[in-house]
Amino acid sequence: MIKVRAYMAWLTTMKIDSQGIYTFKRKTLSSSFDVYKGSTLSGAREQGNRPVMNVDISSISSEMLVRELPSMKSIVTARRRRWTGKGYYDVTVGGRTTSLERSSVWSQKRSFKLLNGTSCLANRKSFAHSASFVITNQRTGNTLATFENCSWAMSKHGVLRLHAPELDDDNIAVLFMAIIIMVRLERDRRQAAASGGGGGGGGGGGC
Repeated sequence: MIKVRAYMAWLTTMKIDSQGIYTFKRKTLSSSFDVYKGSTLSGAREQGNRPVMNVDISSISSEMLVRELPSMKSIVTARRRRWTGKGYYDVTVGGRTTSLERSSVWSQKRSFKLLNGTSCLANRKSFAHSASFVITNQRTGNTLATFENCSWAMSKHGVLRLHAPELDDDNIAVLFMAIIIMVRLERDRRQAAASGGGGGGGGGGGC
């Protein structure tokens, strides 16, 4: 009976926790991720936890999608705006859309507004080879979300932490997708550097 109740609870609609910690696990032969609650994959396995979300990053288009598991229901989507290069990404949740835009031509920062009008900035941390990011409220300077890359791990890509208890579900979904967009841009940057012979070394990441 306890197992049945636990399984039924797992089947209920999943909401992204506004103060949650989520681990991204790379999927084999894919640019996508399974997402587990908590900061360690070993802890999730020991507790018998299943992934709560799937992050689908298309390898043939600019589209990105977060689905809840096991229902496969879409939570939030994003795609690059046409004719803007990588300058603008539109994020859609609950039928409403907001955009991440590059601060300047060469900038790695992305500014955007949440659905409630809060101005935010997504920024790559300053050390050279880490794909770690932070999203801040531009008015208050408060940190709303962070992503720490796990450069040394085989399957664990990184850990996302949310720090926004004041936000509703849709705005939390926007923050979640903003981190995913930064992860994708970092991946594209590294691939471009590698193909150009510039390559970037590892290191700099924690987890």
